[in-house]
Amino acid sequence: NSGYHLDDKTITLHIRHVFEQETVMMYHRRVQAMEKKQHRLQQWEKIATMQLSLIGSDGLGTHYHVKHMEAMDIDIIGDWYSREKVETSLSDKLE
Repeated sequence: NSGYHLDDKTITLHIRHVFEQETVMMYHRRVQAMEKKQHRLQQWEKIATMQLSLIGSDGLGTHYHVKHMEAMDIDIIGDWYSREKVETSLSDKLE
């Protein structure tokens, strides 16, 4: 099963592939974009596919896809991602 863990600055994803499982830890400041996709059949099952895009040190990005996650979990991750981005932009304006 795929899963995740959130804290203030990082997200850890457990991504299951056919014969292996991958664990990826990402810092919030490195996440460039987050996308949720949901097919009609996935809507009925209340699941979705999430894509996170990271900024690479060489300027190239890396994309991680997590298929068949609970749609509500992806919404929680989206709130974590957007809340931190809003707080960062507000603190930049105050300085």
